[in-house]
Amino acid sequence: MYDEIVSLGGFIMWQRVAFAITVVLLGFSGGILALFFRGMHAERSAVAGFCFVSALAIVQAGMVFSGIAKARRLCRNIRDACYRGAQEKCRPVFLVGVCAAVGVLPMAMIETGSGAPARFATVILGGVAFSTTAALTVLPVLVARIAE
Repeated sequence: MYDEIVSLGGFIMWQRVAFAITVVLLGFSGGILALFFRGMHAERSAVAGFCFVSALAIVQAGMVFSGIAKARRLCRNIRDACYRGAQEKCRPVFLVGVCAAVGVLPMAMIETGSGAPARFATVILGGVAFSTTAALTVLPVLVARIAE
């Protein structure tokens, strides 16, 4: 049972959750900035977009964690394991983000009606951009820093 809780080179589950929440919060900040730059207000449709961004950010963080854990079995140095794990999962994490962004891009361009789809898509576009960047750059650096 102890081996299931402590995986990823000594990180307990709550530490991994804290790292994933960091990626989620950076994704939220991207969604807020995207709304700000487009001059939109956060309404119910934007909240639904934030829910989507949080789910996507957690999936991306989990993918990076699995890459780091796999590389940790092969490398003795945690810094090398973080670099190799992020490098190995770069394409899948990037493609998850691009697929989500391309899927809502037509909604973001619609300017007619209530604007609810545009707010929803704007939050997703900004959040996906920030969470993908955070999962591939910030997360491995945080893991390497705290593990040392």
